[in-house]
Amino acid sequence: MILAVNFGSLRGAFILLLPIPFAFASGALALYFRGMNMNVSTGVGFATLFGVAIMDGVLMFQGITKYRLSGLTLDESIVRGRVDRLRPGLMTTLVAILGLFPASIATSLGSDVQRPLATVIIWGLAGSTIFTLFITPVFYRIFVPPLKRRHGGA
Repeated sequence: MILAVNFGSLRGAFILLLPIPFAFASGALALYFRGMNMNVSTGVGFATLFGVAIMDGVLMFQGITKYRLSGLTLDESIVRGRVDRLRPGLMTTLVAILGLFPASIATSLGSDVQRPLATVIIWGLAGSTIFTLFITPVFYRIFVPPLKRRHGGA
């Protein structure tokens, strides 16, 4: 509901929530292939993953909307917004992946808590970033959320 109110439409909120199932599937598949179970640590990993996935979607959404408000056509706005938000999205993902990679392969004392959390975040972020970069703009084009114009004042 917060996303719908903030972006002024249910279609916008729907577009922003689309990466969540893909992120979950990516994280769950990684757990399965690595032979790990769901536990509190993976739950924390999924919560973190969902927050970052939505934030990447919000960046993309705002970039496209900014160009639409400036008067560009929908298709031009999608291309420019996606290109503008490519670097911040990739940097967020790469920093998290590179920072958590050592924890995902650790075998020392305490790694049984770190490894599942890092696995979920690394693989889930990889999957959700691919979805956000390539599929979210397609859904934006299909559902075309209405523009929420800001009126005057501070």
